[in-house]
Amino acid sequence: RHTAPRAPPSTPRRARARRSTPTLAFGAFVAMTTRADVEAAALKAMVDTRACVPRDVPRLAAPPSALAFATEYLAKNMPFVCAHATDDWRAHAAWSSVDKVAERARASGSSVIRVNVAPRGRGDAAVYYTGTRVVGLDDDVDVVFDGGDDGGGGEGTWLFVEPRAVDVDVDDFLRSLENGVAVDERIPHYRAYASMQNDNLRTDPALRAMYEEDVGEAPAFATEAFAGAQPDAVNLWIGNDSSQTAYHKDYYENFYTVVTGVKIFTLRPPCDYAMMRYTPCVPAKFEIVDDEPKPRWRIRCASQPRVSWSVVDVDSHNHPVYESGEERMTYAAFAGTSPPPAYEVEVRAGETLYLPSMWFHRVRQRGFTVAVNHWYDMHFGDRFASANFMREVCESIE
Repeated sequence: RHTAPRAPPSTPRRARARRSTPTLAFGAFVAMTTRADVEAAALKAMVDTRACVPRDVPRLAAPPSALAFATEYLAKNMPFVCAHATDDWRAHAAWSSVDKVAERARASGSSVIRVNVAPRGRGDAAVYYTGTRVVGLDDDVDVVFDGGDDGGGGEGTWLFVEPRAVDVDVDDFLRSLENGVAVDERIPHYRAYASMQNDNLRTDPALRAMYEEDVGEAPAFATEAFAGAQPDAVNLWIGNDSSQTAYHKDYYENFYTVVTGVKIFTLRPPCDYAMMRYTPCVPAKFEIVDDEPKPRWRIRCASQPRVSWSVVDVDSHNHPVYESGEERMTYAAFAGTSPPPAYEVEVRAGETLYLPSMWFHRVRQRGFTVAVNHWYDMHFGDRFASANFMREVCESIE
């Protein structure tokens, strides 16, 4: 989970199995390399990349052919947004409002849906623990460490916290998104987001009928380009303005279709790794302590090796960035030079974003939003090895 979002249990995570091991030659190279050398080379790579690709994410009025997709976008690792790629989906009409989504969910035979919950929507993200409080969250959020220790942290510890998964009434969940209120108002800053990332649209009995009747295949150009291969996962996303996803990257070719609402993606290419502030974090999960009369949040930290996660979407005081504002991101500084700009793109109802593997992305949404994404396993070749090399160089000079 710490190198890619949750995948179906049956899907092997080759990205983990193939992580390379530094060689003696690599060690010698690092020994002769200074931080300034790496920063200069990384900045040049970022600038050179932007000189070779469009300034903005291309927007296509119609989906590309399978050949055009394979040669112009997949091979070049370049994102795009296109319209009309999923016009055959019944979902565009059947899920166009809160009432219609609720009706379809009930028609599938279930009144509950599994969602992720976290304070202020801050799940699957890095948070900073001072030793007495978690910055950006409520002061009464407890932090406990399995085994009674602090995971080697103590003061000034970064935690990577996964959300808590709960089953909630479909109507209550959807109405809470529509009205901007919490499903459970007893819990401070309780935010729910349907974002399970576990192939839920095909495997969750409560959602499978919606997949079979309203969605089905990925965009035709993707299906043809991948020679009819089935996606590794098909995920349903339902949220509102308070639902967000922190900067991360996936080892999947991602086809992300917005059915209702607007998604806002902030993108950075893989060459930007050196500036993404990947930091060792103690793995943790949000829990809810059911105290009377008012339940509260708790973070439980695992006694496991730390995981590396981007802490770029916090400000200079380690406060999470909740609202829009790229200028507040705390990117690594390179010789006093501002980092090259990110690509920000809106994906509107009826549009599909192709998000190439290993691109860093942060996701927000405007209003009540429903989306479906299809994940296809990436090719683990030289691009993956090169990204690992950059990661190891950056980690070795910390």
